[in-house]
Amino acid sequence: MNFKVSVIIPVFNVELYLEEAIRSAVTLEEVFEVILVEDGSVDKSFEICNYWAKKHSKVKLVFHKNHQNKGVALSRNLGVESATYDFISFLDADDWYLENRFSVEKAIFDSNPEADGVYGGTGFFYQVTKSFDRERLTTIDKIVKPKDLIYTLLDGKGGRFTTNAITFKKSFFLALGGFDKTLELGEDTDLWIRASVRGKLYSGLIGYPVAIRRVHDFNSSKRINHLTDRFLYEKLYKYFLHRKGISNKAFLIIFKRYIGTRSNSILSRYYNAIFEIICNPICIRKLV
Repeated sequence: MNFKVSVIIPVFNVELYLEEAIRSAVTLEEVFEVILVEDGSVDKSFEICNYWAKKHSKVKLVFHKNHQNKGVALSRNLGVESATYDFISFLDADDWYLENRFSVEKAIFDSNPEADGVYGGTGFFYQVTKSFDRERLTTIDKIVKPKDLIYTLLDGKGGRFTTNAITFKKSFFLALGGFDKTLELGEDTDLWIRASVRGKLYSGLIGYPVAIRRVHDFNSSKRINHLTDRFLYEKLYKYFLHRKGISNKAFLIIFKRYIGTRSNSILSRYYNAIFEIICNPICIRKLV
């Protein structure tokens, strides 16, 4: 297999960390292209992107029309659309890859031609203290069959993977429709759940970090709240309501989460569930 990866880095006001992210990607032999998607930064990020695009043959700079700020979902999607190679991965501009980032991906894709993606673990670095958290690893805790990954992701107890640690076949990502531009937060979780139902995602290096997430005061994940979950599960419920492929068990979990995020009252949840079932009779077939 000709394993060549295009790395997509969405860029928005990250002048302090951007070059470290770029360096970590361009030095990897599996990476043949690094696409910087400049998302309307007001600091020196664009100048840094422009410098690297001129300096390094692997680096490519793209941006939205009129240098508008479109958000991370549309920026990642634009990066994939601009990608040259058959495999894609993502890297947040304030994080970085480790040398082992793609050390097992080629072998897994070679031995599992049906695989649509491979995921690994992500470590943590705290910017304030300039220290690594040796005990913390965002990963799927154990090897999970692709058909069972949906339950691990929905359950939340078996772990998860980050955007920095997943490699997709480009064709599969495009078939999924990419990241949902209507979700300002949780767009990654939404994509992983859709991908786990429609494709086959395999575990790679899950016991070790293949990338590092930098924790600082401006991480977007710190803003995730109840409202984020409500929008996310409403979207997933409506997405899978009229699509085949998802098991009744998985749909039931999504349905319960959707109903649960709409109200804290048990009575209100009961009436909301009845209302949804009455309005959408197809829901009954998916729940039993």
